[in-house]
Amino acid sequence: MNRTVRHWMMVVVLMASCGAAGGHRKGEGGPKMTHATWQQELREWNGHPEWEVQITTGTEHFRKGLVTLLLRGDGTAVIRNRRAGQDLPPREGTVPAEQVRELGSRLGALDPSALPGGDRPRVPGDTPVRIEVRRQGTVQAEVRCWHSDRYEVATLDRVLEQADDIVLALTNGELPF
Repeated sequence: MNRTVRHWMMVVVLMASCGAAGGHRKGEGGPKMTHATWQQELREWNGHPEWEVQITTGTEHFRKGLVTLLLRGDGTAVIRNRRAGQDLPPREGTVPAEQVRELGSRLGALDPSALPGGDRPRVPGDTPVRIEVRRQGTVQAEVRCWHSDRYEVATLDRVLEQADDIVLALTNGELPF
């Protein structure tokens, strides 16, 4: 296979993977939540430890790696960090009820269908973002988008800003940057 053909095959694979990362906006697999259900559950989330939100940002082989915040309705938080093929020890902590309520309200205001599509050109260095809402470990709704989408969608920016603040506080400023 000549060099030009290999180059174009890599370009096609890369474009397909970028489109796949940004193309899924709504719940996948299992029972799906409507936007109204998403809003209602998240606004009342802080009283339900069986509900959890997982927000994943970053890229495993870039800067601080892949950072995942798992936050339960009772404020229990676990932060996972994967860098260069290694899972670093998880960090655990508790988030005050007011912050859990605030994040739930911000997530409830986020309309997954309003996020830009994944087929548009990406900014170099842009990374995927995944937000999952789970009940007893089962994914009820999932949003996939790109980090740069936060600059176009104010509600997404507020969610990611607060998630970053929680991660910063629980890791004493080490993550997510």
